[in-house]
Amino acid sequence: MKPTRIYRLLTMLLLWSAVVSLCACRTVPRTRTIRYEVVYYDRNKDGIADREFHHAVGMADADFVLVDTDFKGRYNKRLLIGYTVITKKVNIPAPKMESKGKYTKIEIVPLN
Repeated sequence: MKPTRIYRLLTMLLLWSAVVSLCACRTVPRTRTIRYEVVYYDRNKDGIADREFHHAVGMADADFVLVDTDFKGRYNKRLLIGYTVITKKVNIPAPKMESKGKYTKIEIVPLN
């Protein structure tokens, strides 16, 4: 066999193996969801949540807190807790609590 024919065969074999390996490692896109543990706090025991802490289980820098600083039944601050704390003004109604004090529930939130 001539050397050029050997190089041609090796090149074809290399290209074929590259195509097969790239097709074999195709990944299936997975759906991403965040599991939040939500803790409600009623600091003044009036039956309306005054603080709502959202903890993203297994994720860093995805926790946030909704706070009712003036106890009027509406959250007026949102604190994003990460490397730094970022404060944002909001106007969200606070939920009524089933029991006074501290109450925990778990929510699963899909990401889009």
